[in-house]
Amino acid sequence: MRINILLKRCFATFFLWVMLSQALSAQENPDSVKSALDSLLTLKIVGEQFVSTASTYAQSVEEAPTSATIITAEDIKLYGYNSLTDVLRTVRGFYASYDRQYESLGIRGFNRPTDYNNRVLLMIDGHRLNIYDGAPIGNDLALNMSNFEKIEIIRGPGSALYGQNAMFAVINLITKKTNNFLKPEVKLSYGSFDSKTFSINYGGNISGDLSLSINSSFYDSKGENLYFPEFDKPSTNYGVAENLDFENYYGFNGLLKYKNLQLSILSTYRKKGNPTGSFYSKFNTFSETEERKKFIEAKYTQSLSFDKHLTLRAFYDTYYQDGTYHIYVLFIDDVGTNQNDFETAGGEAQFIWDVLNNNRITMGIEYRHDLMKKFRLFMPNVYELDIEEPDKTLSIYIQDEYQYSENLSFYAGLRRDDYFNGEFSFNPRFSINYAPHNNHILKLIYGTAYRTPNIYERNYEIPLLFKKNNYLQAEKITTIDFIWEYDISKIFKNVFSFYHYDMTDLIDQYYNPSEFNYQFRNIGKAKATGIELGGQARVSENFRGYASYSYQYAQDGNNKQLTNSPENIFKSGCYYKFENLFSTALEFQYETERLTVKNTRTNSFFYSTLFISSEFDFYGIKFSLLIKNLFDNSIYYPAGLQNEQISFQQPGRTFLFNLTYGFN
Repeated sequence: MRINILLKRCFATFFLWVMLSQALSAQENPDSVKSALDSLLTLKIVGEQFVSTASTYAQSVEEAPTSATIITAEDIKLYGYNSLTDVLRTVRGFYASYDRQYESLGIRGFNRPTDYNNRVLLMIDGHRLNIYDGAPIGNDLALNMSNFEKIEIIRGPGSALYGQNAMFAVINLITKKTNNFLKPEVKLSYGSFDSKTFSINYGGNISGDLSLSINSSFYDSKGENLYFPEFDKPSTNYGVAENLDFENYYGFNGLLKYKNLQLSILSTYRKKGNPTGSFYSKFNTFSETEERKKFIEAKYTQSLSFDKHLTLRAFYDTYYQDGTYHIYVLFIDDVGTNQNDFETAGGEAQFIWDVLNNNRITMGIEYRHDLMKKFRLFMPNVYELDIEEPDKTLSIYIQDEYQYSENLSFYAGLRRDDYFNGEFSFNPRFSINYAPHNNHILKLIYGTAYRTPNIYERNYEIPLLFKKNNYLQAEKITTIDFIWEYDISKIFKNVFSFYHYDMTDLIDQYYNPSEFNYQFRNIGKAKATGIELGGQARVSENFRGYASYSYQYAQDGNNKQLTNSPENIFKSGCYYKFENLFSTALEFQYETERLTVKNTRTNSFFYSTLFISSEFDFYGIKFSLLIKNLFDNSIYYPAGLQNEQISFQQPGRTFLFNLTYGFN
């Protein structure tokens, strides 16, 4: 009944907006609209890079109503990025963490040690990968980067277009769709800890209007034997976790395109050992997690006329997680399991209309039905928790881009998400873009975003250890951005950004000392103020580089510094090609200390990578070598409340040797 009422409201809103737009457009000369469509919606600065994620249609990075970064296929190749984490740790204002099971992403000073990227929205070709809640940015993504045309990174809140999770950033992986590469390419890799990778990529036109793109990867690693001083006693193997850092995965991503119809498929599997003894598991005892993700999506795009464009898509996703671990706390000493099972299906219709020669409206409606949403915790002879929460979501959104003049534009966007359980969220976004003269553009951006508590946060409980909370509310963030992008010359491009955000109803684990247990709570607020400086230089085809500096001061509601939040981050990198012999890329990162949940601090650290690649073919084979943590520095990241450890030491110097063969 509620969904029917919402549908009627959605279509009524859509109809009224269309009628108003039609009345305004009737005053325009149709010929002038057609001729001005591509010219007046372009500011004076027109960049070489285009982004589609900011507004769901292609714009230059300078025009987009946000702070955007584009990582191209060329960047991925030249710097030897092997995973999405490798890419993101080089991006201005981003930083990484790793708890020896999952890699997580910090943005603008915010990265709770246990959030698993659930405040970042990750997509492949516009399809969300936050199926459970978090975004897979490490080996849980199970895909190599070489089959992506580019990676679009949109900072700030994106819920006005994309709904929940889009609080700090929206990241979109864009698959190669045309004949950017026609030959099949096979890559074999061998590296530290007996890690082995096999991947194959293929893309191009099969015949006529039919094109195919395939990305498939297989990975296996024994991992390290790890020492944790917190467990250094005879009963726990003197703090050494043996043969528990193992990992293997496989992934397949395919894209089939025929004229205006596009079919996308993803299937991934990952198994990872847990060497840390987290979540009350017995240290140095077998513990592992298995994950399976799949989706299929059909998308149809059609230009109804020169000024009207329609996109329809339908999708089906599944996610299954199984964890096995030995519980060893209080009176419990047995093998336990946990399971997360999700199936969701839905569709979206989007309509883009250039109502006037300087006015573009984007509107859409999305319906998502969680067919299965289960969480199960099982401890033999002790405790069993079995929760099922199917859900439905209906969303409508509208964005208006108005080009007042060739150097001044306005954006306004609104989205409402209604949930079957009665919850809803309303999120606006506004932007003013002003180009005072060529090579300079100023942007002022305001937006909000949200995240609802997931099934685990709502229902997790263990007698005497973890208490359920029936009153969790959705998190919300409000962000203001000021951005100045400018080109010193054709060689040097620079950006300055100042931002401030406030987050309310932050969901986090809380330890209650009076009851000696943990609980998920809306612990209060978080806020941050920061600046970001970035520059890129492309001196020639053989020489380029980048540098960035970020200052971020993030605090909780009591004005205390947030945990896992470095104040200062400096990054730089350069690439140089030595004739047609070989090329080298060197990258540096420096971060100041981070506060841990145990109120201690990690050391500041310096991290560097070196990538060397042959520039000649040896019977179709190319060689490359990637060395991470080049100077073998000691790097520690804060642990979470689910861990006995204060922090986790990261791998020292590691290497990865690659052979790439391209078929003729």
